Amino acid sequence: MKQASVHSQRRFKKIWLMSLFSLSLLLMIIGNLTRLTGSGLSMVNWEPIMGSIPPLNESQWQEDFQQYQEYPQYRIKNQAMTLSEFKFIFYFEYIHRILGRLVGLVALLPFLWLAAASRHIKGKELLQLGILPVLVGMQGFVGWYMVKSGLINVPEVSHFRLALHLFLALFFISYVFVLFLKYHYIKLAEPLAKHDPASYVSADMLAVLSKPALLFSWVFLALQTLYGVFMAGLRAGRVSADYPTMFGQFFPKEQFIGLADAKFGLLQFMFSHAVFIHFIHRHLGIITALIILFFVLSSLIKIYGWQQNQQNQHKPACEGRASMKVKVKTLYTAFFLLGAAVLLQPLVGILAILWHVPVSLAFVHFLLAIILLHLLLFVTWIQAK
Repeated sequence: MKQASVHSQRRFKKIWLMSLFSLSLLLMIIGNLTRLTGSGLSMVNWEPIMGSIPPLNESQWQEDFQQYQEYPQYRIKNQAMTLSEFKFIFYFEYIHRILGRLVGLVALLPFLWLAAASRHIKGKELLQLGILPVLVGMQGFVGWYMVKSGLINVPEVSHFRLALHLFLALFFISYVFVLFLKYHYIKLAEPLAKHDPASYVSADMLAVLSKPALLFSWVFLALQTLYGVFMAGLRAGRVSADYPTMFGQFFPKEQFIGLADAKFGLLQFMFSHAVFIHFIHRHLGIITALIILFFVLSSLIKIYGWQQNQQNQHKPACEGRASMKVKVKTLYTAFFLLGAAVLLQPLVGILAILWHVPVSLAFVHFLLAIILLHLLLFVTWIQAK
């Protein structure tokens, strides 16, 4: 009975975390579309409670539209905007904020039930799950902190605050993903020999994988993601529409005039100069793809070689040793998908440049980045076990 109760609790946690992951992914997708459609600055007030209710009549819509007209996005960019056009961008941001509140509730209420009613989470697990609603609250505050930067003088949010907002979102959704994996892939209590050892990933198999290649993959992916956010925040994707050259040159030195400009210090040039950021992002993307692709191919070769060696020596796979309940087939699939994602991502990025960054390709580029991140996270999590 006790074992059945533990199994039921684990199942509840898996459903909760998968629901939270799915909602968080949807929130990130809507957030990306909100940015791409220029809708993020349409709601000029931050009202966590009353902000849940949209305008209900024409008078309220006019009032919100008049408030929007007082801020830079309307005065500088959208002076010809009609009320119906305002409603379109308003609803994008409104849905984004409502989803954020829903994610907060889904993070908080099941945790409170588990902590108070079931008494099945204590100590370390209590902290691991309890941080979820805290992170959602932090993300809401950072989101408003970001929006506020676009309501002062320039009708664009700070690309530094945008980076903070996105990286916190990526950390949250990745953390939820890892927690789900923890409950989904439980350690085998019995020896591997009782579970068809050749079918499951073992510690000896993982030992052949290259940790330096994995580390380099993460370092370059983090840098590439950072410059990708800067590209989005500064709308730097449109500064040059040719590839592989920029402005007809591989290294457009004439365009890097900001380095010699007294208004640009070195750090500001590296992190705020749109042309330089575009240059770094396009070439760093190729380098990052090659590094991850090397990690994928070398891992597949080493895993296959290890399996062949075990078969030739007629050895059981780590007999008697505990392992995570992850099938070798699942690991192979993850590596193949990671390889496909890392080949597609730069291709979509190049097409986006050549076609002046249409919303559709920018969205696909963003979605592929999330998929790539979580595939790499999955194989990293397995390797760490």
